[in-house]
Amino acid sequence: MEEQKKRGFALMNKEQLEIVYGKNSPYASEERLETLRSVPKEGVHGHIVRNIRALAEMESFKGRVAAAALIG
Repeated sequence: MEEQKKRGFALMNKEQLEIVYGKNSPYASEERLETLRSVPKEGVHGHIVRNIRALAEMESFKGRVAAAALIG
């Protein structure tokens, strides 16, 4: 919980990954499950932050944020 408060997100542990991407999930994906299991924990935070920043820089995302601000 502290990690989520500090960073705004938390990493799933192996059991949680299995629940979300395992055989009994509606989102089952053995490929995704193996990929996420193999990512070293040390590099995950930086990867997520880079992806969030890249998303924020995308013009299509900026347009959606602006439209949401006008509506809300």
